[in-house]
Amino acid sequence: MKTPRRARGFTLIEVLLSVALMSLIVGTIAGGFRLGKRVWETGRDYEGVQEVEEAAGALEAILSRAFPILLNKRDGAPTVAFDGRPDRIRFVTTSDGGADWGGLALTEISASGDDIDVRSGVLRQEAWFGGAGGPTRAATALRGVATFELSYFGSPEPNATPAWTKSWVERITAPKLVSVRLTARRNGKLVDASFVVRIRQNPL
Repeated sequence: MKTPRRARGFTLIEVLLSVALMSLIVGTIAGGFRLGKRVWETGRDYEGVQEVEEAAGALEAILSRAFPILLNKRDGAPTVAFDGRPDRIRFVTTSDGGADWGGLALTEISASGDDIDVRSGVLRQEAWFGGAGGPTRAATALRGVATFELSYFGSPEPNATPAWTKSWVERITAPKLVSVRLTARRNGKLVDASFVVRIRQNPL
């Protein structure tokens, strides 16, 4: 008596075809997971880069509003209201009120640990020279900063050749340019958002 075909089991070709089909299905699913992971990681990288670039844009906008007026020191000697160090900068900016004494603000940008802080307040001449009434509002512009370095380009003395320098203290003119080297780590990658901003000259 002949054994029915179904009782004899699968042929070798059917087994091979089943294995090939299963491999194709598993490979497709695994590929989908890998693609989803790459898309998710790309999205996180983009958000990290965007955060750093937006902070750099905000700092650049603040610096572009620098209004380097001349103030008189206690001995009567003039000095420009612009104090630049390698890791912090203090200057006068115009506020929404316009470029007059009522619309000027004292602004500071500085590195504090791994953060960049921005402080501002109404400009008072005594506050500039270390007296009371300094900046009262504070905000953190960016956290997780890897590098924050400032340098200044201009003529440190009248008729001197313009050059880059790491500090700009007690001058009678403001620098022509400020270079901000700004990097931050996001998702294990270093994001560079460095920029150079032009400073207006002798507004008053």
